[in-house]
Amino acid sequence: MRILAVVLTMFLAAGLPHAAAHDGTTHQTDQTKKALEAIVGKPAPASEAKARKYFTDRPVVTQNGDVLRFYTDVLKGRIVVVSLFYTECTGSCPLTTQKLAEVQELLGDAMGRDYFFVSVSVDSKTDRPDVLKTYAEKFGAKDGWLFLTGEEADLKQITRRLGQADANFAAHNPFFMLGNVPRAHWTRMRPNMPAEAIVARLRLLAGTLPSQ
Repeated sequence: MRILAVVLTMFLAAGLPHAAAHDGTTHQTDQTKKALEAIVGKPAPASEAKARKYFTDRPVVTQNGDVLRFYTDVLKGRIVVVSLFYTECTGSCPLTTQKLAEVQELLGDAMGRDYFFVSVSVDSKTDRPDVLKTYAEKFGAKDGWLFLTGEEADLKQITRRLGQADANFAAHNPFFMLGNVPRAHWTRMRPNMPAEAIVARLRLLAGTLPSQ
């Protein structure tokens, strides 16, 4: 787990501003950019077994009722934007989801082909698949954008690996987590950044994919 531990520690813990509040008011610094640029292009693909172990392969359920494994079916081999949310949130969640909708439009045909969005609910009791489906439709989610729920114990394990340490789901991590999963390259961005900036960062991450 060394490769993933180093990378995720770099981006989700050490030297980065922590998500102290749900409103996402933490100030952006240049540390994320510098840390990302320090590893972009280095040929150090992560072990698939280590990645699966780190992120867990717990079952999740999509807005369409499909049961998937979190690493194998959702993350493996992809460039992703991961976010935490819950449908009854009236604070930042609608704004962050709307920002993803804007990014989705900018990506055009590359959405669902080169880039994938993963919105993980932190409220498994309320956010069942039918609720997620309605929420996804509200924001015009297209193919390649998954809204995930599941059993509470499974989601807790998954969200903990995504940096959610607070037991109070209303205080969830407000950042977008952008990852090139094959390379174990991760960074995070504030959801109030321009959609164009998020697209640019995704394309930077995509440039580090190993040749097919």
